[in-house]
Amino acid sequence: MSIETEKRIVRILVCMMRTAGLEPTHVHDGEEHVPATSEQAVLEAVTSVDLSTITFSDGKKGYGVAVVLGNGIDCIADHTDIPGSTFNRVMDEHANWIENHF
Repeated sequence: MSIETEKRIVRILVCMMRTAGLEPTHVHDGEEHVPATSEQAVLEAVTSVDLSTITFSDGKKGYGVAVVLGNGIDCIADHTDIPGSTFNRVMDEHANWIENHF
């Protein structure tokens, strides 16, 4: 799988999160928190390193998604797990989207 596939997966995740009211706030690149509130800023920060964590917020709470580039369709490696939350619902929907498109 190419980096373009991984970028598409991250792009769709950001879009799905935003649709559900969860906004990206920053990306941790292993050394620092890089402000990233737009899709473009998230993609730039994520693709600058092999391992990063995107933080999304509903305005009250932050939720993390670990991204490992080089893993192809499995680039979403881990995430915050809060049963019953909107965040978990979106993560499940995103996993289903990946399954249906790759």
